[in-house]
Amino acid sequence: MCLRLLLGYNDSPISPPKEVAKILQCQQPYALMGPVFGSPKCAFPGGDILEHIIHFQQFKQEFEVIVEDFRYKGWLNNFNIQNCFSNTAHVESVTSSLSRIREDLIELKADLNLSLQKVYDKYTTEEWLESYFNPLESQVEALWSAKNKLLSQKVWRKRPFKQNRCDL
Repeated sequence: MCLRLLLGYNDSPISPPKEVAKILQCQQPYALMGPVFGSPKCAFPGGDILEHIIHFQQFKQEFEVIVEDFRYKGWLNNFNIQNCFSNTAHVESVTSSLSRIREDLIELKADLNLSLQKVYDKYTTEEWLESYFNPLESQVEALWSAKNKLLSQKVWRKRPFKQNRCDL
């Protein structure tokens, strides 16, 4: 279930077959999973890993919404970041959920690390986090840093930018 979700299969993480929920001894039907209803508590070994993977996937999707936003593409692209040139209103509006995503990822990483160590050895846990979690964490941190540096600008540079490149 977790690997299919991470590999990009179109299986709905909120409505796998009820037979799966029964086999995995989940407290609530999978059809009621999601931000509104919460996650199922499953009794099988690694059930908490499934719960954390679902949360991870939700954060990943929320971050993808930011990256696909026209304001991100127009005001937070590499050109804008390298030249310290943007529009504060657009930067603030497109990154309004970034702080929450960032804080939740920090908490989720600790929880997921503990859950993985209950089932897997230290090396498998490290490999999993480095393969799946750390790339998203790095992207979120890079955007967080770029956002803060752009918003810290007191004076916006004028063209031509090549002579005024900033050091980010």
